[in-house]
Amino acid sequence: MAKNILIITGSPRKGGNSNQLAEAFAQGAREAGNDVEIFSTADNPVLPCRACECCWTKGTACVFDDGFRTLAPALEKADVVVFATPVYWFTFSAEIKAAIDKLYAFMTEPGAGKLHISKSYLIFSAEATNENGYFDGIIASYQQICGYLEWEIGDILIADGLGAKDAIQTRPELLEKAKELGKNV
Repeated sequence: MAKNILIITGSPRKGGNSNQLAEAFAQGAREAGNDVEIFSTADNPVLPCRACECCWTKGTACVFDDGFRTLAPALEKADVVVFATPVYWFTFSAEIKAAIDKLYAFMTEPGAGKLHISKSYLIFSAEATNENGYFDGIIASYQQICGYLEWEIGDILIADGLGAKDAIQTRPELLEKAKELGKNV
């Protein structure tokens, strides 16, 4: 059965490594017959949550006019969500973190029960390698998010040692792995 897959990208660098991994995942998922939407936080910036407690009071998940106005309906129709981000200071980029923070709207009334996401994946790229536990922060945050929202944790794809914008092109096996993950959602 086809799934609605939402890929949220968190790189401010268009065409960067994590975005290329997201595109490879999307290609695989589409080849497997799934519907895929990619939401770019670089193209649709989401402002930080202001903790105003006004979620849904104006008919939308967030009262502020930002990228979350587009993202919220996509979240509502998604069966699977994929976070694709570079690692900045041991965790998600600020761009994708702002979108994650606004998931709070779906924990309030009348947002509760509007999400039907059952599974999530994490794809991230980083200049560093994990030899010193550099990725423990992003992985722990991701696992906590999924646990709190009761989402099954899918695979985590780590593309490390990639600094330059197109460094992923020197590691085609990572792009192929992302494509295979998409095929097997």
